[in-house]
Amino acid sequence: MMNRNGVSSSSQAHNASMLAVHDYLPPDSLRLSGQYQKQVINVSPRTMGNLNLAAQTQDEVVRRMPHGAGNQWLSVVGSKGESYLRAHLAREDKKAMRDALRTQVPNMDRTYASARTAATLQGGNCQEFSDLAYTLLAGRGSSAPISSAMYRNDHVLTMIGDPRESNKVAMVDAWQHIPVATLLSNTSLNPNDLVVKKQYNSRQGDPDAQYALSNITPLPRNVIEERMAKQGFYGVGTALVQDLAEGLKEQKQLLYDVRTLAADPSQRYNDGQVVKSFDSMRSDQMTKKIESMNQYSQLASRQPALFAPSKTL
Repeated sequence: MMNRNGVSSSSQAHNASMLAVHDYLPPDSLRLSGQYQKQVINVSPRTMGNLNLAAQTQDEVVRRMPHGAGNQWLSVVGSKGESYLRAHLAREDKKAMRDALRTQVPNMDRTYASARTAATLQGGNCQEFSDLAYTLLAGRGSSAPISSAMYRNDHVLTMIGDPRESNKVAMVDAWQHIPVATLLSNTSLNPNDLVVKKQYNSRQGDPDAQYALSNITPLPRNVIEERMAKQGFYGVGTALVQDLAEGLKEQKQLLYDVRTLAADPSQRYNDGQVVKSFDSMRSDQMTKKIESMNQYSQLASRQPALFAPSKTL
């Protein structure tokens, strides 16, 4: 069966171990115009390495942040509000976490401390998702520059490669609903509006970054709910989602609906050895993504004044 977004909810997603987004989700379901082109772009082995590293890092961030972003409608609806609660506490706990880390490492980087907070709370918005990606990469080390960048003073993401070369720099952004590793040149972002805030340049991993992400025990849902109940929030569930939507409307605030940064997820890259795209996803993850898209679509249809308004980048 196809829903109103043209997304199949059949058992196909359960039967395949890996699925390519461009083979399974129609462009309009990702808010993309036109058709997938499946264009092959020739890249250097170095650029292919950047893309592989970007994809691996996004996968690790998704693993550590399984509930999604606190300010993305699809994550909030799909997690029944849990992503919002966790992001709220991640913002609250950031300073305390940084102070605690600095008792052990006096010069602990603020980004690394933010990453530990995000991984512990399993929550955050684009800042925390980017901080976690940046810290993972800094802890690993890279032959290419690792940059944390601000886009139009509204969005934070991480890049691998020289930011001045849009056809060579790989984007790392697990905050998007469908995380597709891609080159800056294959996004709708204007490179002139990206401002690099910090950069890591070393093949050697930073011990402080490694320390910041070591021995982390994520907070369980019951602890999150207990803390947020003291602030007047419902527990995870449909009542919480409804209450959040009503509160956002009253406060004239909007959540994001950013499905993917890739202008064409089907774009493939050829380094002379292999040709590949970077939009593959485990079938269970694909199923979860589709379910949240369908749930949000239904809410936006039933209560358009509450759920339909959203913003993009």
